[in-house]
Amino acid sequence: PPMSITALIAGYNEENTAADAIGNTLKHVDKVIFCNDGSTDRTLETIMKRFSKNKRVKILSWDENRGKGYAVMQGFKEFLRADGNILVTIDADGQHDPKEIDSLVSLIERKTSDVVIGARILLHSPSRVRIFFNVMVNLVMLLATGSMYVDISSGFRAYSRDSVKKVLPHLTINDFGIEPEIMRAASVNKLRVATVPVNVTYEKGRKGNIWKLANSYLGFAWKYRDDIFRRILGMK
Repeated sequence: PPMSITALIAGYNEENTAADAIGNTLKHVDKVIFCNDGSTDRTLETIMKRFSKNKRVKILSWDENRGKGYAVMQGFKEFLRADGNILVTIDADGQHDPKEIDSLVSLIERKTSDVVIGARILLHSPSRVRIFFNVMVNLVMLLATGSMYVDISSGFRAYSRDSVKKVLPHLTINDFGIEPEIMRAASVNKLRVATVPVNVTYEKGRKGNIWKLANSYLGFAWKYRDDIFRRILGMK
């Protein structure tokens, strides 16, 4: 039987894009879990209006903004409560093209990878700030885990069910630091990680997030500072 694919979309104040992101994603997956992370605009309202009667859409919502990491962890738990085989995470701001879900998922279906990252940097020439940021994050990642990934801050990823089970117990970070923390957990569990190039529309994606991201990743580096120092000092 074909594998069942669930998409996890977490959103905060994405009233203009979230409903379309869900609608477009539904064309390529069996089910969508949407986590409304305490939006203060009409995000929840627009989604309820379109999808409250749709059995393929599960809406999780809470009143206060807890952060992307919190939303992802809730989504992971919800995914494991149901019986899906593959989980795809995709952003609510419309920067990713759901048509590309198939290229991420196919590597898991073929059982050649456990986690697949949709890497934006391979097809686009991002800003210098973003390039510098990615280099710094990868350096931190290399020191924290001994592994390097092309686009660690990409939220467009696919996971096998088993990898979600293995990664979830290691997750603790409530903000954007969840992205590197998931990869650290993947590394600790010796999961097979692949990277595929994907398109990205930055006009839709908000550019201001880079500083929020930088702050979150500093938090990640601080949290795993012992691992980093050990590696710098050459001790495994």
